[in-house]
Amino acid sequence: MPRNKITTISGLKPLLDLEILDLELNEIEEITGLETLVNLKTLRINNNKIERISGLDKLKSLEHLFLSYNKIHKIEGLQNLSNLEVLNLSCNEIENIEGLDSLSNLVVLNLSNNKIKDIKGLEALIQLDVLDLSSNQIIEMKGLNSLFKLRDLILDKNQITKIEGLGNLHKLCLLSFRGNPAEEFHPNYGLYSGEDLFLNEEFP
Repeated sequence: MPRNKITTISGLKPLLDLEILDLELNEIEEITGLETLVNLKTLRINNNKIERISGLDKLKSLEHLFLSYNKIHKIEGLQNLSNLEVLNLSCNEIENIEGLDSLSNLVVLNLSNNKIKDIKGLEALIQLDVLDLSSNQIIEMKGLNSLFKLRDLILDKNQITKIEGLGNLHKLCLLSFRGNPAEEFHPNYGLYSGEDLFLNEEFP
């Protein structure tokens, strides 16, 4: 139901077997009316006017959640989504990484284009494979030590001056670091698989 100027989610209660719901490009301000969709696996509410993550408590089967291009300020309301594998909160107003402790099955996390300054709150994400924190306000590379399965780390367009804190990331294959004021780097630092390292644009 994209591009329908929907402002309120309603009329979905009888759809008990629904697995995919697409509400992108509407004018929704609040997530409501999803309580009966207990079999929902994919929810897309990108490009709306949502300011707060709520109304998802009953969606315990949810695996993919897309909430990019909204007005969200805080990561919350996800505590019951233990089966979530993909979470996209890019292009919002988020300042802190928090509220992710119950998402132990998360594989992909996109928090790009927010207002995040510190990498923290990721300790429980032991299955994380892809982390995108590009276009934030991050200064230091820290808080990554528990992400043992991480393969792709995207940190483009931040304020990081030094590549560090990758000692435990033995499976890291891609480190993208373009657009940072890096003062020093080692071309293979932390990249034990040695596949790709992207630094500032002037580097090949």
